[in-house]
Amino acid sequence: MTMGNTTFSSLQRHLSGRKRQLRAKVTLHENHIRTLLDALEVRYIFQKGFICRGMQIVDFYLPKPWRIAIEIDGPNHYQAKQKAKDEERDRLLKTFRKTDTIRISNPSAIELTSGQLLSLLTATKEARQPRGQRIVKYGQQDNAR
Repeated sequence: MTMGNTTFSSLQRHLSGRKRQLRAKVTLHENHIRTLLDALEVRYIFQKGFICRGMQIVDFYLPKPWRIAIEIDGPNHYQAKQKAKDEERDRLLKTFRKTDTIRISNPSAIELTSGQLLSLLTATKEARQPRGQRIVKYGQQDNAR
């Protein structure tokens, strides 16, 4: 399979190498978020790679039922050029992978508690529900008619 001038398999090889590099340089902020996710017993993949109009790697990917990517943003993410790249990648993940992205700055990541992170994840997931759709849990009655 060819994607532009690059084959799918060469993108996969490059993606694997880049993920190894990133995993070798885990930051304090990423470790803190990993600890919180472990404490919450939320399933995640660290340094998840996607081939989606090129190569995309997210710090944390939470699969179904969440479908959320968590990005820990250091100082370089606030430069105009990088901000534009981040916005494009977030758009690609949303469009092609139906994945929402939560961006957390380094200082905020370190101060985050597990309760705050769970609230952020839940709010992001709930915001995805179509307006007017009611979700009824087993055992509850829907009295709205």
